[in-house]
Amino acid sequence: KRLRRGFTLIEIMMTMTISSFITIGLTSFSIILARDFYWSANKSQITTDVRLFTAELSQEVRSSNAAYIYDSFNSADRDAVQDRAGNNESGDCLVLVYSTPYPEVDDERHITELVVYYRQPDASGEGSVHRFRHSFSVANYIEESLFDSSYTIETVLSNLNTSGTHPEVVELSRGLANGQLFKSQQQGSLILVNGEIIHGVNSTEVTNTYNLTLSPRG
Repeated sequence: KRLRRGFTLIEIMMTMTISSFITIGLTSFSIILARDFYWSANKSQITTDVRLFTAELSQEVRSSNAAYIYDSFNSADRDAVQDRAGNNESGDCLVLVYSTPYPEVDDERHITELVVYYRQPDASGEGSVHRFRHSFSVANYIEESLFDSSYTIETVLSNLNTSGTHPEVVELSRGLANGQLFKSQQQGSLILVNGEIIHGVNSTEVTNTYNLTLSPRG
């Protein structure tokens, strides 16, 4: 009877080496595929986020009557007229003012509503963007002619100390207008929105920037 010949040690080692190379190759390929899928999925989500955020913001700014920028939503940064950003100054808080003639179309214009967008950056300069709407009851409409005299936007804002409790419209964003999200091109009537939406962290970070200039209808 012929003896059955087994594998030699060298053959076993060669087989294991080849198998290891194949395993490493397949693992690396799987990692690359997973990374590409992660990047593509997040890039697609960011693109959607940018489109929705800029579309809503553009519509609201263009339908407002004035737009003012403040350094932040902190009370001390928005409680006086002089807190408004001047031309070419930046901030992380945008206040949109809406007014309409009241009670008739040829009567004095009255402030009826405020819409506020603000970003809350951390020490790294990244933070979420929030939005809220403050509507006045008819009895509390403010005559537009009183603004900057006895009653200002800041008078209303000083009573709205609810930072961080408002709906989040962007989960994570960087400000690219001198490190902030909004820039006043012409106080009250022309603003630049320049930011970057972020998904992921560090090596998995995926970003997309947005840059638009908007003007209220006045």
